[in-house]
Amino acid sequence: MAEIERLIGSDGKLVTVDLGTALDGDGIQDLDELAGGTSGDGTGEGWYSVSALAETSALPSGLSVGDLFWDDGTLVPASGDSVQPLDETEKSDISNFSIEMNKAEIDVTTISDGVKRYRAGKTDMTGSLEGITEIGVTTAAGYVLNNFIRVIEQATDGSVTVNEIDDSPIYLKGVVQKSTASGEKEAFIWAKVSILSTSLGAGGEDAQSFSGNFRIAPGDPEPTFYLREVA
Repeated sequence: MAEIERLIGSDGKLVTVDLGTALDGDGIQDLDELAGGTSGDGTGEGWYSVSALAETSALPSGLSVGDLFWDDGTLVPASGDSVQPLDETEKSDISNFSIEMNKAEIDVTTISDGVKRYRAGKTDMTGSLEGITEIGVTTAAGYVLNNFIRVIEQATDGSVTVNEIDDSPIYLKGVVQKSTASGEKEAFIWAKVSILSTSLGAGGEDAQSFSGNFRIAPGDPEPTFYLREVA
């Protein structure tokens, strides 16, 4: 199948991610076995975050703690290697997202310069997302609405689930190429973000929608763009 190079909106998606329980390498078991399966059954197939590197690591060369890599489950981590699987939740309520990047202009002009001279400052990243309000998704614990107000859900049996305000940072995969067909490239931006604003409402015959803005949160990982060639 020919590689998709010219993307359209439906090639992408937005995914929130929880990091799973760390799998500590022993130099004997592969990721399938460490994930609770048997070697070769594909239980451990997926994306991982590096949480520790052995002095002589078996993980892909060049990676640092916090970086991601994909494996089919056959990798055998060395003793001292530790990885966390990515537990992804696709946000079906998202209709579009964007991440804008720019650098500050630092004026370094001196009297002897004939024209103004500049250096680039640190990169600033701002993100936004918009979507259609979907009960159970838009209102999910730790997601857009719950970042700002409590969410209380009562079941038919009378039981109540209370989600207090949770404005802790979340991990986002902003996928621009979601196809994993042979010969194509999976592509996404990976970042830890804080949601800083949102809106929610309804009007007339329009679909009920929401929007939100986010910024990069403190700590690791550094925002990174990943490309994976699919075998």
